[in-house]
Parts: sequence; structure tokens; C-alpha cells
Amino acid sequence: MNRKNLWTSLLALSVLLSLSGCTDDDEPQLPELPTEEEQPSGDPDTAGVTEETYYATYFAQVALESYYVWNAEIAEGLKRLAPDTCAHPVQVVQDIRYKDTASGIEDKWTYLTDDLNSLVESTQGTETTYGFLYKGATLKQTDGRSRNYMVVALVYADSPAAKAGLKRGDLIAQINGKDVDNASLKELFYSPSATIGMGRLQDGRLELTGATHALTAVKMYTNPLLYHHVFDVNGKKVGYLCYSSFDLKSVGPLIDRCRAFKAEGVSELILDLRYNGGGYVLTEVALASMLAPEAVAHNPKAVFEQAVYNQQLTDYYNKKNIDTSTYFQTSWNYTEQENGIDFTYDTTDANIGLQKIYGLITANSASASEALLGGLMPYMDVEIIGTPSHGKYCTGIMLSPDDLFSKYPSVIQEWGIYVMVSLYQNAKGETPCMPNGLVPDRTVEEGVDLVDWGDENDPLLRAALESAGKVYTGSRAATRPQAGDSRMVEDIRHNAAFGKRIALPIRPLERP
Repeated sequence: MNRKNLWTSLLALSVLLSLSGCTDDDEPQLPELPTEEEQPSGDPDTAGVTEETYYATYFAQVALESYYVWNAEIAEGLKRLAPDTCAHPVQVVQDIRYKDTASGIEDKWTYLTDDLNSLVESTQGTETTYGFLYKGATLKQTDGRSRNYMVVALVYADSPAAKAGLKRGDLIAQINGKDVDNASLKELFYSPSATIGMGRLQDGRLELTGATHALTAVKMYTNPLLYHHVFDVNGKKVGYLCYSSFDLKSVGPLIDRCRAFKAEGVSELILDLRYNGGGYVLTEVALASMLAPEAVAHNPKAVFEQAVYNQQLTDYYNKKNIDTSTYFQTSWNYTEQENGIDFTYDTTDANIGLQKIYGLITANSASASEALLGGLMPYMDVEIIGTPSHGKYCTGIMLSPDDLFSKYPSVIQEWGIYVMVSLYQNAKGETPCMPNGLVPDRTVEEGVDLVDWGDENDPLLRAALESAGKVYTGSRAATRPQAGDSRMVEDIRHNAAFGKRIALPIRPLERP
């Protein structure tokens, strides 16, 4: 059998051609734009059809008809992506995404964009940012007034926020001299610079500390390895790694960290994914190979995950005798010179030799985070601690016009689509996070008073150390506002496309 890993098999994108009623030598061609006389008129839905929307609609139509895992289920909705009548393809793609209220399965992630480059950069950890994430909070004060503020959830190293001295748990009470509300939040995150005023809670009131920080956003790499430590629990070495994104650049540092854990004799690992929204399958499998039992990680026949495609893709792969499972492996050689990607790694000597993993999750844990933990479950003891995860159970690919057509008009050269191409299952044929996220073995809320990474007053970390055998004589860390506490804290706000599990970096098709 010609076995290929998921990302390798997906390089056979010529399947698109056969699915579009063409042979490999007869790829689909973008149709000519209708003349002004031929274009429909009078229909409100078609009044805004431009050259750009016309070709963008056709691009989206071909991508969804060919790749979308639920293409048969949305066949009726696909009729709305008619190039000569669809004036708003971005909205239509969002509207027709699959949703089944009976099962709770819903695609919240497929979307069309006219700025693919920004999407690609964000998945690789590069973005224009102040360098921190926050939770929204509201305090009902003793005087009866409600005040909004921000709780800093994480700060990226070497970012403007880090250089200003911000740290996890800090409170932000003002933005540009104004109270925190929707308007001032927009000023903060849609402006290149802003001044924040720090706050504190005192006697049931939100007060300004007098400290302010002028922040200027920069384009930077947000390093997802936030923190690491080794705890000694009754003579047992328990590693702790806080990791926020499965980007491609982090693999080298991950390998170094796992080698260090191995050298320190770590036998159990607390893997903190509470703010990890996913990333690349390549990185996910590389990390899995270092966390799984060594006999599994070094077995090229051990299935890490299996992919479930739409019927057309399934038939194609069966016909070509292509294995669509993803296997554990210890060496990679994947390069894209045009995109500056050199994914050449070897993890043979980086397997830690773990006996157990404690996965820390919240609603901010999604996609590759969920898939990693689910994929390891058939092979080792994985204890889930926290609150239910996001529930992202499918894998997407990012497609540009280059991936579908050898010729296309320049008006859509910046367009792209992130399309859900498959559902993933572990070696037992299970998707533990479907449909509503991973269910914790121990339910523990993160709490309202955030402490720095590694602080054992953190409820999730403390619960994991307790499971590992550590005994605390004092009271447990608070997991929710106590009686009389009028604070409300929301999870980190994410956009509608939160949760990414990307099958492979975008790359042009190889043409005959």
C-alpha cells in the first residue's frame, strides 16, 4: 500500500480537477466575466456583482464543491455561490456552512477572505500586536456602579506589553484615559498605539494605581512556549510546559525542551494548553512523537489519527490506494523555499519517556490542542483537568487561487479560503472533543485572580500536582468568586474563526 501522511497526500491536489469534471490535463478554467449587457440586473442580491466578487465567488464555489467535508450536506446552499448573482461571497460562505442542530455538529471555522497573507502569517505566529491577551471583567462596586476592566491573561516575551512590565494577572482600568468599554477596546486594538491605565481592586471598588503605559503595536513573532518548569513530587519529576500555539517555528524549541525534560528525568508532564487555539498538524504530530510512549513514537505503523473526507475525496484516495491516516514518526523533511519554511527535524532522541500526561484545558483550548490529547489517549494515561474545551473536530486547509488554477485574474490574487476538509479520529475511531469539546476528568475553573505561570496557587496547576501525588495542607486555591464577590470574568474573546488545525502550509500546485 502506498502510505502517505495526511499533509503529503494532500499535495495531490489534482483531485480537484477530476472532481470538477476535468482530467489532470484539463483543469477547470475561470469563466469569462459577462459583458455589461449579459449581467443580470434588478435583483438586490446581484446588484453589487463586480469583477472581483464574480471571480472570488467562483473560486469559493470550486473549493467548497471539491474539498469541503460536508459538501453533499450543503449542496443546496452551494447554489447561492453562483458567480453571476452573488454579490457577497464572504457572507454567503459563512451562511451556508454546515450545521446540524440535532447532533450539535457545526462548522464555525470555514471562511473566505480577501487577505490570505494575514491569515497565513497569523497561523505562523507573526502578527501586529501589543503582545498580550486579556479576559474581560466586570465589577459591581459597593456604590452600586458596575465597572468594566481587563485582566491580563498572558504576555508574550519581548513584546511591547512585556517591555512595559505587564504580567499575567494585572488589571487594566482605562484605555486612553477612558473607562473600559466597547468603544475604548476598539481604540486599543484597531489603533497602532494606545495608553493604558493600570488598576487594582480595593474595598469593593476598582481604583486606578496611577501607573500608565504607552504601547505601540509591532509586527512580531509571538513565541508560544510561555513557560516551563520541573516540579519534584515525592521524588517524582513532573514537568510543566505552557504552550499557546502549534506554529511551525516552535518545533525546534519544543525539541530542545523535551530533550531537557528527558535529561532531568521527567516521567509525567503537565501540558498547559488553556489558551492554545491550535495550529499545524505537522507541529502537532512532532510534539506527539515526543510525548507518546517511546515504543509507539518509534513505530511507523502506529496510527496517530485518521481522516474522514467527503465521499468524492474518499473515492479518489481509495482509487489511488493512498492511506489517509497520520502515523507517528520521528523525522521530517518538508520545505517551501518560496514561503521560507524549512520543516526539517528529528525527534528520535527527544522522546521524554512519559508515563502520564495532565492536559490543562479551558474553552480557549481548541483544534490541534484537542486533537493532540485525543490522539494520545489510546496509547497512554491522559488526565484532562479544567473546563470543557472549544470543540474543534475538523481539519482545514488554506487554499489560494494558485492552488486551484494556473491562470486567474489579478483582482483575486489576495483572496483565499480556509476550508474544513476532514474530520479527525484517533486510533480507536473516536473524536473525544466532538461535538462540544473535551470533557475534563477533573472540572476545575481557572478562577478570577490570575497568578503567574508556575505559581501553585493557580487552580489548574494545583489540581494537576495533586493528581500527581502532591499534598497541600492549606486551603485550595479559589476557583470562582467567593460569597459576596461581585466580579464576573469572561473567557478570552476570539473571532468567529477561532480554532485552527491546518493540514499543511499553503503552497502552489506543481503543474505538468
